[in-house]
Amino acid sequence: MEPGPDDAPALRRFAELVTGAADDVPLDLTALAVAEVLRRTTDRAGALQTLDRLAETCPQPTFPALVSHLFDVQRYGAPGSMQEPHHSLLDLVLASRRGVPIVTAVVVIEVGRRLDVPVRGVGMPMHFLLVDGNDPEAVVDPVGGAVVGRRGARERFELMARGRAPWKDKYLRTVPARHIVIRMLSNLRAAYLHRGHTVPLALVDAMRAAVPELAAEQAGAARRSAAFN
Repeated sequence: MEPGPDDAPALRRFAELVTGAADDVPLDLTALAVAEVLRRTTDRAGALQTLDRLAETCPQPTFPALVSHLFDVQRYGAPGSMQEPHHSLLDLVLASRRGVPIVTAVVVIEVGRRLDVPVRGVGMPMHFLLVDGNDPEAVVDPVGGAVVGRRGARERFELMARGRAPWKDKYLRTVPARHIVIRMLSNLRAAYLHRGHTVPLALVDAMRAAVPELAAEQAGAARRSAAFN
């Protein structure tokens, strides 16, 4: 991918979607806008149709039915590598059914929204989780779709932390949609840094600079825009 003037419309679209109230950001459209900035071949319409189809084929508009439909029947939830950028792009995750936890979570949240089933993201450090919007005890791991509950979430954290950090109950707080987008961009940034891919890294930084909470990064993004010249 060679960046240039053609990237500007996609970046503007992302910036328009990510502003406003933090919980009013449309996750499906914004996640697809991220993909469109990084891949001009992103099939936005096809991805939205897939989300619609997943909702239409869910047998009941309930949280348990949604989880069973997506993880047991449709077989989403295969873990993706944090170092593989395509495991963090919504359209590709919808196609492969393999992705990093937070993007699989976006699939569940957006299919749930189409069914009027409230699903919230839980921004636990080191691992992103889901919770039934009507039942804070129904915590789900988007890797595999197991209902782990609050106790299971803590056990997962402690296993990953290996004593390096203590558990805090605040780790089970739900997060607004824009904070989910920020975490997605952080994952992509880390993946491109790992691979040494300068151009997509500059594109990710340009998107981050458009997020209100990350406005302080605008100066750094301007410096890194040398990759576009």
